[in-house]
Amino acid sequence: MQTTNIKSLKLDEDDVDAISFSMDADAGQETCWNFSIMKLTDRPEFWHNELGYKYQVVLYKGDRAEVFEAIIGDLKYYINNLIGIKQEGMIMKKCSKSDEIMEKLFRKKYINELSYGLVQIASQKQKELETI
Repeated sequence: MQTTNIKSLKLDEDDVDAISFSMDADAGQETCWNFSIMKLTDRPEFWHNELGYKYQVVLYKGDRAEVFEAIIGDLKYYINNLIGIKQEGMIMKKCSKSDEIMEKLFRKKYINELSYGLVQIASQKQKELETI
């Protein structure tokens, strides 16, 4: 197995269309990270300006996910900061295909989060009815 840390990770923004990063649950006491880098074979046009590329970002902890878009000027610096606070996620360049790809990758996570929220609401309502 190859050991890679964020300092030795090659993140040339022109060659990286998406990256996911998560903590290795099997690492024991040591904090280890898993990185997956994706480059689309059929290269669509990516949205960018002088500040950087526009990305779709999914940050998650447990069964909670936060989804947003951001212009990121320095991808390596941004990911390094997220790893520093033990934040897992996936970042993908915004393009004509990115919405579809993100939906396929995270549909199950969104459904689980929605189901969890509905169960919590139902549980709270049940407790309220029991106290009446």
